[in-house]
Amino acid sequence: MAYVALVSVSQILDSDAYLFLPCSKEELESFRETIASLLAFLDDSPPICTQTIDDLVTRIRDSAYEAEDVVESLVATHFLQKYEDDVYEKGERLHQAMEKVMEDIESAMKVLHHGNEDHVRSHDSKHDMFVMAYTAIDPVSQILGQILDSDQCHFPCTKEKVMYFRETVASFVNFLFSSPPTSQDNIMDSFYQAKDILDSLVETHLLRNYGTNRYERFKVFSGGLQKVMKDIRSIEKEVRKIQVHGQRIQTPAGPASPTFRGYHDKMVVLDKELEMRLLEQLVGERSEIEVVPIVGMGGIGKTTLARILCDCKLVRETFEVRGWATISETYSVHATVVRILKDIGVSWDGKKDPIQVLYQRLYNRKFLIVLDDVWSSQAWDDLRRLFPDNSNCSRIILTTRHSSVAEYANTFTTYHTMQPLNEDSSWSLLCKEIFRQNNCPPELVEIGKTIARQCQGLPLAISAIGGHLKKEKLSEEYWKYISKNLKSVLEASNDGSLEILTKSYNYLPHRLKACFLYFGSFPENRPIDVSRLVRYWVAEGFIKPSTSKRMEEVAEEYLRDVIERNLVSVHEYDAFGKPKTCGIHDLFRYICVREARKEKFLCILDREDSFHRREIKSQRRLILSTKNVSYKDESPFSSLASRDGSCPATRSLICHGTHTTSSIIKLAPGLLKVFNLSALSIGFQVAIFELVNLKYLELSDIYIFPPSISRLWNLQTLISYSSCIKYIPSEIWKMPQLRHLLMFGFHLPDVQEKGTNTCILKSLQTLSSVIDFRCTNEVLDRIPNLRKLKIEYQEDERLFFHTLNNLVDLRELESLRCYFHFGLSGDILQSLSFPLSLKKLVLKGCQIPWNQMSIIGVLPNLEVLKLKSRAVVGNLWETNDEEFKQLRFLSIHDSDIVDWRTEIDHFPRLRRLILKDCEHLVEIPSEIGEIPTLEIIELHRCSRAAESSAEEILGEDSEIELKIVK
Repeated sequence: MAYVALVSVSQILDSDAYLFLPCSKEELESFRETIASLLAFLDDSPPICTQTIDDLVTRIRDSAYEAEDVVESLVATHFLQKYEDDVYEKGERLHQAMEKVMEDIESAMKVLHHGNEDHVRSHDSKHDMFVMAYTAIDPVSQILGQILDSDQCHFPCTKEKVMYFRETVASFVNFLFSSPPTSQDNIMDSFYQAKDILDSLVETHLLRNYGTNRYERFKVFSGGLQKVMKDIRSIEKEVRKIQVHGQRIQTPAGPASPTFRGYHDKMVVLDKELEMRLLEQLVGERSEIEVVPIVGMGGIGKTTLARILCDCKLVRETFEVRGWATISETYSVHATVVRILKDIGVSWDGKKDPIQVLYQRLYNRKFLIVLDDVWSSQAWDDLRRLFPDNSNCSRIILTTRHSSVAEYANTFTTYHTMQPLNEDSSWSLLCKEIFRQNNCPPELVEIGKTIARQCQGLPLAISAIGGHLKKEKLSEEYWKYISKNLKSVLEASNDGSLEILTKSYNYLPHRLKACFLYFGSFPENRPIDVSRLVRYWVAEGFIKPSTSKRMEEVAEEYLRDVIERNLVSVHEYDAFGKPKTCGIHDLFRYICVREARKEKFLCILDREDSFHRREIKSQRRLILSTKNVSYKDESPFSSLASRDGSCPATRSLICHGTHTTSSIIKLAPGLLKVFNLSALSIGFQVAIFELVNLKYLELSDIYIFPPSISRLWNLQTLISYSSCIKYIPSEIWKMPQLRHLLMFGFHLPDVQEKGTNTCILKSLQTLSSVIDFRCTNEVLDRIPNLRKLKIEYQEDERLFFHTLNNLVDLRELESLRCYFHFGLSGDILQSLSFPLSLKKLVLKGCQIPWNQMSIIGVLPNLEVLKLKSRAVVGNLWETNDEEFKQLRFLSIHDSDIVDWRTEIDHFPRLRRLILKDCEHLVEIPSEIGEIPTLEIIELHRCSRAAESSAEEILGEDSEIELKIVK
């Protein structure tokens, strides 16, 4: 984990935080160079090195963690001191404001008592008014309760005064709910004054624990910074000595790769269709030498399949020479050649060059060579020159875990990827392993199928667990025990199965190890949202910044890399053909959790976990799983927090499950960077806004974001699933690091006047979903690099609509979702235009006439277009030339279209067409079926005539998939 620790320190030094460090510019620049030098050292180091290098890497990790902690402590101290100075000045103003609000509330209640029928509004208006009041005032009551309960209450009023204010507020809310609604505007003024009181209370209460020993804290952290800089420079000197004296930083020649000793090759149930395709390629008539790659994750059966092919009678009769060599990670060309010579029966006396001996033996002979377990393209480059192209249909089978290696070495149209076994094949393999030719006893069938299903189609796991079960008594009780403890049983079996999978982790490059281990933080058997995963990686500091790419783009490249290594599988692709959700095999997740805990990188806690407090205190990330915790039982987290308080080393705290407990907050140390509480119902918590170093915050049950949110100076991602929050404070414009802001629906505050300390949010990429978005130049100028925007217009106010044409100024915008509760008028449509950079557009309710679709069709980069309910209106859509040139995905939902006319070249790149609830469409144009790139047509609840036309267009021999949903 040394690599990500250094990357994290590097990012801190590259941010504005360096301005607050007690060092000269020269010292900081020297420190930056040292960090960069160590990163370069790790970039050049192979995953497995000599013991000396490994020890050095461990020291780098520990020192980098220490540097990260010291620097972040200094930064946190600076920001908290900055906000502390005006606490008592605010206190006097708060006291006066409380008096004023109570007077206004008393006045408002009198108005409500004596209101007449002329002022009574509808029930809906009353409900809306109450929601506004509750949203503004209820958090006041909550915060006051926390202040009253606090042991360290630094509030400039007596507790009696605070209690009286709290009771007054609560009484007002209850009274309002039971009274008839009225249109008195001064009542709403009181609401907003109460809201202002809340904001100031939060700001004051935030600093209750930071009022003493400021100088002592700063002095301690400053000394720590000097020490850690000295330690890291010392490590760099050792690195330079290694490089100067020529010690090679390379992977040591180690023992042969671990082999699984638990199953017989012949018993593996294989994909017969794949086997036949490979056999046809092996004995085919192409005269040139061909490489036949077989790809798949470790334990999927690649080696077994290769052996079955080699042992096939037809193959034995076809090839004059057949040889085999296992390459593995630590290969040697010389050793590989010697193994092949031995396998093909050629004696080697050790005098002649073995490469020359092999080449001569294969020359002018028809040969089949298997290169098993090739790990890199470099290995293939080193080995390919061993084999002559005799133009006699010779073949090379290459098995690998890396798709990129297969693609690089492939000489045919495609390589062959092995997939996990289905449930029936898994059960069949397990039965063969345990019972040979006998049948499974009836009482064991159900639990046996469960065990087979838990192996998730991996032959290695199925055979390993089968080998264990056949040695034990055939007991239903014991098999249930195995089902509950399958992974730990495999761990203890010592049959080499987990070692085969662990190899894939051990030989990851340094930059990918932390990213892969992070998969262990997600719950088992649930798809992982790629967007969330990428945001996590960026916030955690795993991604090394690039001058030419956004960090999210680099993170996506990292993900593609682990996918190509067959460590991660893609569950679902988005409309662009990119991974949308992904996941890992349960055994890989088990390895992630095991290795992460060992590295003090990540620890998962639940009530079944036998953890030690000392171990938890040293973990950088805590994942709290509440799936086994009942609603009333807060253990183990409440007791854990109450015993010792926070976990000082922890930088990420993520909660899974559904539970109600405020004790989680007590576990959060002041230097926390990632905080996900979306699974918990904890209400409003002042302590969250004390975590000034947060980079990622995800919440669900929260009523308000106070102005003090701007203290989270380094926040990159803010996600809220609360439907209560409709407004966010204008201080959001003072958060320059913000990259992603996602909420259920909120009003974006207007930009404050110049000179009010607002800034340009250059990093902001995602904004979702904004209600009645005012596309003014002042707002758009503050978000110049926005890439994803979701907006919803609920009010029929032309002021909002008339600024829509300003969207064209968002020159980096790639994805736009725009929902309207009212159709657009003609004058607005005349001026409507979209950014030319758009790649994805989703519209709903805007009622654009079909004959004005050119405003969308001319977008040169548009690949995905989704027209939802009443997005476009009219009976006829006639497409034009030079439009939709890049469109890959087209979806039309709930449209009154009757007649659709188009040409073949109007959608030249279309791959997927989806029509939903188009009940009046007479037919799908026949030209659609002639688009060469089209892969699938989906019809959901469309007219029978449209369905018939689709069936007629495609016919029986078409390769285009047709999906009809009634």
